[in-house]
Amino acid sequence: MPPTAGDAPLTHVRVGVVLEQTASAGPWAVTQWRVTDLIIGGGPAAAPQTLAAGPGWERLYAGNLELRLFRDAIAGYLHNLGSAQPVVYVVLRPDEEGDGMHPFHLTVCPVEAQDYLVGGAEIVETVPMPAAICAWVQAFVNRNPQPEPFRKRRQTAKTTETAGGGSGPQGCGTAGERRR
Repeated sequence: MPPTAGDAPLTHVRVGVVLEQTASAGPWAVTQWRVTDLIIGGGPAAAPQTLAAGPGWERLYAGNLELRLFRDAIAGYLHNLGSAQPVVYVVLRPDEEGDGMHPFHLTVCPVEAQDYLVGGAEIVETVPMPAAICAWVQAFVNRNPQPEPFRKRRQTAKTTETAGGGSGPQGCGTAGERRR
């Protein structure tokens, strides 16, 4: 069931993010970070909290973020919902110490997620969209107007009547009149 506040549908929902840190096999990074789970409604207030750990890995609850929906991004939501596996995009940023990552932003719009890849400081991870979030996004799309498909306009042939007969800022006066 999509999140609601009484009878009014919500345009945002609180989501907790679970990250997993593993030792990297590559020469450029000591650790790798990936999003493993989302907690709809959020998790505990204190973050980060270690949920599980083993040799070379640690799974931790990283905190809560707001997932917000906007009417001007409906085309992106439709693209995501129409894919084989809809996803939630989680934007991760390096923490202040530089040795870890923290979740910074959540979105379900692939266009918005792509914008975060330009700078190079952020990492955009995907996690399969939970069924409740999928139903919530679909309900939002159904309540709001669909974007109009792009249609290229064809240029119409111009006649002397529609072109103004040579008058106007580019013309030299009315038709048949000579300029001296």
